[in-house]
Amino acid sequence: MNTEEDIKTKVLIPWLKSLGFAEDELKFEDSFSLHLGRHTYKVDTNEQIRTAQPRSDILVTRNGNNLFIIEAKTDEKNLTDEDRDQAVSYARLVHPMAPLAIVTNGRDFRIYKSGDKQEIEKEKSKILGYKIDSGVEDLYKEAFEYFIGYSQDNVAAFCNSQIIEGMKTLLGSKEKPDRRFIPELYVSLKRLKGHIKDFLNDDKPVFTIIGESGSGKTCAMCGLAMELTEDYPVLFYRATNLTEGIVKSIANDFNWGFSAQYNEIALFKRINLLFKDKRILIFIDGLDEWTLPNKVEVLGDFASKIKDKNFKLITSCKSGQWDNLLMISGIPTSFSEEIFLIADSKTKGYLIEPFDDEEFYALIKKYRAFYEFEGTFESDVLKACKRLPFLLRVFFEVAQGNKYPHLTFSIKEFYDKYYDTILAKVPDNRDVAQNTIKSIARILFENNSDTIDMDTLRKVLKLNVNERIMPSLFEVNILEETQDGLESNIGFYFKKFRDYIISFGIKKWDKLSLDEFEIAQAALDLKDIQLDAINFFYPFASNEKKRLIDGLVRTNAEAYLDLYVKILDEHFPNLRHCFSPQTNGKIGFIGGFDVRNKRIMVYGFRPISEADETIELVPCEGFFRNSSGDTLFMLGAKDVHYRGSSKGFNDVNVQKEVLESEIHEQLKKIIDSGLLNEAQNYYLALEKVLGIVVSMQRHLHGINDRLKLSQYLPISIEKIEYGLRYEKASHYFKDQLVNDRIAKGIIKPTWQGSTKSYSFSQTRDDHELIHKQASESALAKIDYKTNDVDLRKVEKALNEALSTIKKRKDAIDEVILPDEDALPTGSSRFMHDLYKEETLVSFVHRLYTLFLEEYKTLIEINFPILKTYFILYSKMPVHFFCDRRFWVL
Repeated sequence: MNTEEDIKTKVLIPWLKSLGFAEDELKFEDSFSLHLGRHTYKVDTNEQIRTAQPRSDILVTRNGNNLFIIEAKTDEKNLTDEDRDQAVSYARLVHPMAPLAIVTNGRDFRIYKSGDKQEIEKEKSKILGYKIDSGVEDLYKEAFEYFIGYSQDNVAAFCNSQIIEGMKTLLGSKEKPDRRFIPELYVSLKRLKGHIKDFLNDDKPVFTIIGESGSGKTCAMCGLAMELTEDYPVLFYRATNLTEGIVKSIANDFNWGFSAQYNEIALFKRINLLFKDKRILIFIDGLDEWTLPNKVEVLGDFASKIKDKNFKLITSCKSGQWDNLLMISGIPTSFSEEIFLIADSKTKGYLIEPFDDEEFYALIKKYRAFYEFEGTFESDVLKACKRLPFLLRVFFEVAQGNKYPHLTFSIKEFYDKYYDTILAKVPDNRDVAQNTIKSIARILFENNSDTIDMDTLRKVLKLNVNERIMPSLFEVNILEETQDGLESNIGFYFKKFRDYIISFGIKKWDKLSLDEFEIAQAALDLKDIQLDAINFFYPFASNEKKRLIDGLVRTNAEAYLDLYVKILDEHFPNLRHCFSPQTNGKIGFIGGFDVRNKRIMVYGFRPISEADETIELVPCEGFFRNSSGDTLFMLGAKDVHYRGSSKGFNDVNVQKEVLESEIHEQLKKIIDSGLLNEAQNYYLALEKVLGIVVSMQRHLHGINDRLKLSQYLPISIEKIEYGLRYEKASHYFKDQLVNDRIAKGIIKPTWQGSTKSYSFSQTRDDHELIHKQASESALAKIDYKTNDVDLRKVEKALNEALSTIKKRKDAIDEVILPDEDALPTGSSRFMHDLYKEETLVSFVHRLYTLFLEEYKTLIEINFPILKTYFILYSKMPVHFFCDRRFWVL
């Protein structure tokens, strides 16, 4: 058993000190004042206390104010209302009155308001948020505040709120989509987290994330800080807000948040002692934006002070400004000596890396959900966004605002928004920045070169010796500087942005009349930057201006498309949907156009709406240049090809090419693949359905013997459709189970490029769960989409066949192949060994009768104009005969 004195010395005093109270603020039972009537008495002897009876264990004060009384009881005694009354009476008697009274036995403690004996919630949040409504409101509030002292829990709670405050201008949401960091779009970087783990176990006190503008540094800093709050106390600051330096700014925050006031050194020592077994992480984002004149010295001094302490500093900086923090006049700074070194890295700090395939896949998935966009991407767009995630945000915002079905580099609104967004990052004069950008783009275009040397540029721009091209244009990745020996060359970081400036800001091709544009494009030297610029402008040009660029090839493409569509409409009206691009609607021509050589390189057809252009040409040089092939498919091409006989559509024999290279080749593939229109062929549909039922749904229908199918009939079409829904739902719920286990880390996927693979074996419980979910979904007629290519093919074939059967019946009640006969046991080398002669005679007669009926229907539906060219059809009606004398049984 612990006595009251034990509780006081072993529990209460250490606890009060942890809250930040000094010993001279704690008055023990031999010295405090009582207010009796109009007089205040000093009680300072044990005898007086015992005689007057009011006896308190500890009176806690601050700045001359009595804050609360603490009454200690032995740890074997449960706390009672009598204990409450005694403690409250003591609190009321001291002068000035202590607003709170606390009773504790070391195991439990209770807090009461002295005015009305009301018990206070002990949770910190309740104490802080408690509404004071008595006449001693200010005293109560002040007393409450002193319970939030320097304990690990309280400092951790303070850090959690400070992070939100520190990020408040960065933190975004659906309501604030313009902010830099949106938690819903954050994907953790595995390699960065691995390096941070190593850093936290290392002696070096500083870790810095470096990277170019738009590479995701701030998002990485914010996301990492939030993740690490689960295990560490974390503080987060934007460097621009550290107007008084690091140490003083942090100390000010703590002194405003806690009642105990410490100077900077004492505060850091206090927190370091408090977390002697844990790291305290301080994030400072954007060192390059920090305007503090002596920031390099401040960083170096702070890093050296926290070395060998529990503090760790994590910072970020643009790569273009990083060297300025590491070296001054060729001498390494003290800050540079404290930076954690990444293994095998050639530079100090961590150069932020592009997302790996798994991370980028997860990022795209989050962006799709946040912006509610399900369209496709041009592969060049994905590559650029993977390198600069900033572009991804711009693309998705444009797509969301304009309802674009695809994301390509041929969206003018993207460049408009990109221009505005990136100029907003330039801290200097916006007009000067725009003029500089245009001037450099004009010089590059006139010189037809991607870059120009600095000396020439300075001369053309008429810069004085001491004048510099705006540094901020390099920092935000509008311009880039490359070294070639002693020569410095200037160009644009994002080449398509350069071409946008040239096309719409300098040459203003969109504003020129047709005559002016014809003269302008005829004067181009179609190579290098001038070729890039006209290639860029081509998709945005009007049809009249496009025709000035592509000329004869567009005319020939129009003739090619017209003849192709005419043949399909006149000769294959019921088979049209089987020809490229597999549509009964409007058809357009699409091709990759080599602007320099005026040739169509690859081409095909695509389904289009009434609003779409019938001829869509995508600039390219060869099939794979700028991923043109990928773009053609994204824009609707079902297949594309190139034939030398088309001669780039400059001197093409349209009739010969369409008939031989399109119609004849496609028709052969359609027939060989069994894709003729069988919508009116009942028995072909029946044969197809029976094949699918036996191969995929035999367990559902209880089929044990495929050679005796009639005994399982009839099978309702509704049940077959249920079986298809069940199969699709099974795939869906299996995928859902796998994704859930991947998310929980139970299944470890591997990535090969952009392809994800994993190993998964269903347990009995897994199988039963999926079966239950799929059965319920199929019964509810929930039709899940499937990503399984083979199942999609089965679904298409089955739905088409069932649609034909439904015209006559609602169930499968007959077979094509008769049931096998019960014959004496023996070897069966051939199918006919399973049947009696009478069965075979009947079957052959029925088979050929059905064949002729189905053949006639098939030819008339698919080849209404060409049907007389089929020999058998041209001789109909025909008869067949079976001569049993020649049967070998």
